[in-house]
Amino acid sequence: MNVEKARRDGAEQLNRAGVESPRLDADLLLCKALGWERSTLFAHPERILTSEEEAAFRQLLARRTQREPLGYILGVKEFYGLNFFVTPNVLIPRPETELLVDISLDFLRRQNHPALMADVGAGSGAIAVSVAVSLGLTVGLVYLNSLHEISRRIVALDSSLDALHVAKRNASFHKARIDLVAADLIAPIAGPIQLIAANLPYIPTRQIPLLQPEIRLYEPKSALDGGEDGLDHYRRLLAQARSRIDTENGLIAMEMGADQGEKLASLARDSFPNAEIAIHRDLAGLDRVVTVRFEGI
Repeated sequence: MNVEKARRDGAEQLNRAGVESPRLDADLLLCKALGWERSTLFAHPERILTSEEEAAFRQLLARRTQREPLGYILGVKEFYGLNFFVTPNVLIPRPETELLVDISLDFLRRQNHPALMADVGAGSGAIAVSVAVSLGLTVGLVYLNSLHEISRRIVALDSSLDALHVAKRNASFHKARIDLVAADLIAPIAGPIQLIAANLPYIPTRQIPLLQPEIRLYEPKSALDGGEDGLDHYRRLLAQARSRIDTENGLIAMEMGADQGEKLASLARDSFPNAEIAIHRDLAGLDRVVTVRFEGI
């Protein structure tokens, strides 16, 4: 079997399995089996696979036909121009979450003094690391078991130690200067926090069985299930934020589902009636992030 036939046969197999991007996925799996870049596939379509390479490719295809996410198979996912290690202990970073990074960076770049950012529900660390790298905070990594020496810049918090191990690996790989803390939301931080960026579970419990197999069968349910209406974790976060956010110059940014904008904005308004509440849309034009802005209230 040569490269071109492997690409074609792989794409056909994945298409029959219902994979959304069969040609791309087949190419990336073949690249993993061969140790190549994708451009090399185009340059050498006639190259014959060894028996070991063909066997490796077929094993990878078999995993993808079972709808195992491509990110878990490859072990890496690109986000905000960076590659992140991912495992089944964390959600695979989504392109729409890049809006949360954009909002965070815009806020932090306008500060004239050090600001404390809390990345809540950090998972793989994609948000915290992307912000750190973009700001040039890449001196080194401090892994904390307590908050006695908390960074005045970026703290990534998650209730899952397994997720924090993945975040630690990503922070180390990118030399991001962030602190990693096992916590229930932002409970350990006394404040004031200038920026709270949160990508918490927001899928309503009843909708989880309806999700595509890649999500429903493989991604951690604890990182998906947001309770009856999907907003249980945000209610708790807003309650904790009341005594922790900097009400002189602070921002809370929360990612949510495309149909949750008005409801989450209403919850934020109930918690902070004098703050400026806004709904931001992603590149697909869908409601994606609710922000709560404080300016000397």
